Amino acid sequence: MIRLVPLLLALLVAACASNRFEANVTRFHLGAAPSATTVAVRALDPAEEQTLAFRAQADAVLKELAAAGFRPAPAETAEVLAYVKVESQVSERRRRSPISVGIGGATGGNVSVGGGVSFPVGGGTSQIRDSEMQLVLRRRADGQVLWEGRARATQSGPDAGSAAALLARALLSGYPGQSGRTVRWVAK
Repeated sequence: MIRLVPLLLALLVAACASNRFEANVTRFHLGAAPSATTVAVRALDPAEEQTLAFRAQADAVLKELAAAGFRPAPAETAEVLAYVKVESQVSERRRRSPISVGIGGATGGNVSVGGGVSFPVGGGTSQIRDSEMQLVLRRRADGQVLWEGRARATQSGPDAGSAAALLARALLSGYPGQSGRTVRWVAK
């Protein structure tokens, strides 16, 4: 039994470390998607533009747009307006323990006696967050859509908090990306 303790601890650590972020990312553009130009981030729904949640989303998107070569500018002078919307739904799901420890034995002869005891490790409930970020890049001068995309993810575990930064990174990683194709993005 003493030899099993390190193995059980290793399994427990592996089960806890499996909370990685993955997203399905789809993008659309007509070939020459813009970059190396000025951009301002706006809310797709103007009523959300003054909320703290939108500010966090806008900051995350602006950071990733800057990494793709865009330069921040006021909305009145930016060549491109980036419209963003994030939707999230949180639910709780009951989860089973990934590990159980059993102790048992039997004696032989004509009569067999057996027994077992299970000690659950973990269990309880898990918070599940389904999130989607939509981003549309429009030329400010005429409103023409130049690029658009969406990233969808499902997170579980204790780190299922705000996903805006990871969704923005997934969405704009490898910008502009292949048009019309959904790819699986995994956080590194």
